[in-house]
Amino acid sequence: MLSFLLLAMPLAAIAYAFGGVTTDALTFGLYALLLSCLQVGALALMCSAWCRSTVSALLSTYLLAVMFYAGPPILAKLLSLFIPGSYWWKEDFNVTLLIPPALWQEAQNSRAGWGVTPTSWSTVERRSVLILISIVTLLSLTRVFLVRRAFAPPSSFFLRLFRKLDGLMQRANRITGHRMLLREGRSLPDDDPIAWREMTRKALGKVHYLVRILVAIEVPVIALCALASLDLDNYRGQCEMLSLVAMVVGTLAILALSVQAANTIVAERVQQTLEVLLTTSLTAREIVAQKARVLRRFMLVLAVPLLTIFGAEVFLEWGVTPRQGFGERDGSLIYIVCSLLTVGIYLPLVSWLSLWIGLKMRTRFKAILTALAVIVAWCAVPIIGVIFLGSMGRFDWLTRQVFTGVLAILSPIVVPAFNEQSRLTLFPPFDRSQGQIFGAAWIVIAINFTFYGGLLLLFRHLALSRADRYLRR
Repeated sequence: MLSFLLLAMPLAAIAYAFGGVTTDALTFGLYALLLSCLQVGALALMCSAWCRSTVSALLSTYLLAVMFYAGPPILAKLLSLFIPGSYWWKEDFNVTLLIPPALWQEAQNSRAGWGVTPTSWSTVERRSVLILISIVTLLSLTRVFLVRRAFAPPSSFFLRLFRKLDGLMQRANRITGHRMLLREGRSLPDDDPIAWREMTRKALGKVHYLVRILVAIEVPVIALCALASLDLDNYRGQCEMLSLVAMVVGTLAILALSVQAANTIVAERVQQTLEVLLTTSLTAREIVAQKARVLRRFMLVLAVPLLTIFGAEVFLEWGVTPRQGFGERDGSLIYIVCSLLTVGIYLPLVSWLSLWIGLKMRTRFKAILTALAVIVAWCAVPIIGVIFLGSMGRFDWLTRQVFTGVLAILSPIVVPAFNEQSRLTLFPPFDRSQGQIFGAAWIVIAINFTFYGGLLLLFRHLALSRADRYLRR
């Protein structure tokens, strides 16, 4: 990571030569990035020492990083809303609670004269003490876990957690007379033995376990939606908080689904059980199809929080204070259709893409890393192309707009982002209409989701039709 920081120095020198960037701003930024690299690296090492598998270490790093960095701002927002006279939490909470980029942000705010106390090196050093302590603490825990977890027996953390919750709920259920809302069925394998095995033996396959995961995700989402509804007086037809929550939940859902799908077949290879499956009378296509069927349950669990957020946005942004410049009926219908298609097509697309990549890989690390790299590159490269094309003046207006629209649609995140801002009618090459033609939005939606629906069918066909070749049967 320090090598990458050194690569950024020539760019920083050019920005400094152009003017408007002070030496302190560059120094504060480099120092904040250095602390961030050390902190994230220490957190990842701790998760690697604790977890037994690559998948659990990767997911644990994601989840802990989100709680570590997103938790303090959310808590600061709650304190500022529910505790009178606590406005100061908004300014100092992020800095004092172990977030290195907040040091650079505070320095920028003080330089811009936004009413923040001027930042000097003594202040930065004093406020970075907690960050340095957190790095040392995480590395110390890594040393402890490295010894204590060196010979940890193979076990599933979620399975052990759910079993403890089962015992707790069964003891508490004595009060209600042992009533159960969900009873585990005593089904037999029949014609789908692999799907039966996944749904009865794996934690992410059992219905009551998935319901508990859903409750654990849905309760915070509903709380954030309710929190957003408390700030109705400041609405101008756009709830930025819900859009941010949708972005975070959607990103985590894509990452979790991609990791789980990429690991589906590779886990059989690593555990040396794939050869046993291949000796059965099932075809390779049936093996892959039954594996993919189990992923649907997990996909539904991830889809419910996203639909909750989109439903809350429709209610608040059109039912309470309609967005300016858009008809209440037309704008809400466009938003609902685009949101439903985003969830209904993108989640299966990520699942089948990652499953297809996992079929071709031999190790967990390579499968997960390749799937995540393909998804990130797919989202980012077209946007970089749009920026590069916009900086060129060789084409006329219409040609540039057409190429920009095509490149933008090649990135799966562009149309959902435009939908969140109600800007689909301004999508190239329709921006000359200044948003007067709502048909432009429907054209963009039809083109985008027809394209990605076709890719979904393509990846599904590749995974199923070439399963014999990938499994070397």
